[in-house]
Amino acid sequence: MIRILLLLLALSCASDSVKLGGPEILEALPKDRKNPEVQNFDPTKPLIFPLRGESYGEVAYQLFVESNGNREEQTSEDMRPPDPSRNFSHLELEYRSLPVTTTEVTGEQLILDGLHYKMITEGPNSSREIELGSDRLRLFADGEQIADIEGNPPRRPITPRKMLYRSFALLGFAPSGEINSYQIQGQRVSRDFIKDIPIQMAVLYANVGLPERGVVPGDRWSSKRYPPDLTGAAGLSIEINHTFAGYEDINGVRCAWLLLDGERNDENVRTHVGMAFDRVVGKFGGEAWIDVETSRVLKLVSENTFRTAYKKGKPPGKVSINRLRFRTKLTLETRDPGDVPGKWKDGQERFGTRGK
Repeated sequence: MIRILLLLLALSCASDSVKLGGPEILEALPKDRKNPEVQNFDPTKPLIFPLRGESYGEVAYQLFVESNGNREEQTSEDMRPPDPSRNFSHLELEYRSLPVTTTEVTGEQLILDGLHYKMITEGPNSSREIELGSDRLRLFADGEQIADIEGNPPRRPITPRKMLYRSFALLGFAPSGEINSYQIQGQRVSRDFIKDIPIQMAVLYANVGLPERGVVPGDRWSSKRYPPDLTGAAGLSIEINHTFAGYEDINGVRCAWLLLDGERNDENVRTHVGMAFDRVVGKFGGEAWIDVETSRVLKLVSENTFRTAYKKGKPPGKVSINRLRFRTKLTLETRDPGDVPGKWKDGQERFGTRGK
């Protein structure tokens, strides 16, 4: 799906500035929250995060990403307001993470337990939905069910058992905790199936870069991220500031509590995928909780907005002004792998009956 969307964005853009319109962008999360009280906390002793991927057990996660956006195109010949095309996506990923240490990589192997993905576009109208879990796979296109597969029936190129409870990715970590390699794993048909879902973008976005030096509350560092939506696919990134705010416990585990924020407001931006934008405005806010013993992210909540403008075409031919606006929310948290909820995170019943 991302490859299809990128075709819509593979446009040549001029460098003239374009005035951005639309709603106000996201306000950062409130920062008046008080630092937690921790017994025997010594603020003078720096915290050194250990290298990720070493000496810890399996952790089960739920990753949820919801993105809303629209794209407007208006030519100089148009006298009426543009009719935007809208995009909505919902990704819910249930997986387990296992540490891996070899001579080539120190990282984590990700095992797929469940997947719910929806992509809806308006103008032109189309939709796609995938439900995968509990030994069952359902596919929908434009609201109509096109497949319902259980187990591993013969003569089916893709089945639940070719994907569920199998590794779908191998992550490699740098000393900073950043993911420096991402390998899609599984059978070829499974790899091709997953490639069209923005799972890799979501996993990379949910990671938190950590400093290689010792830090105390109040210290700050930064890392770059690409949103798991159409703006990130076009190569737009945002520099995220991390502020070490103190310590909190998540399910009895001592964690470093980080406040995350970032902004950009730039003109004449060219990305690594060859896109050129006249103007880019972005804002990011969030929080993260990092296990101090393993450097694993145990919880992360974030929200970002991007607004962009670019031109398509060159004189004396037709020239149009294009605007993208996206708001994306992401939540990552641990889960009980033995507890399978009856509903997806958006409230939809798992494999429930669909009405007309």
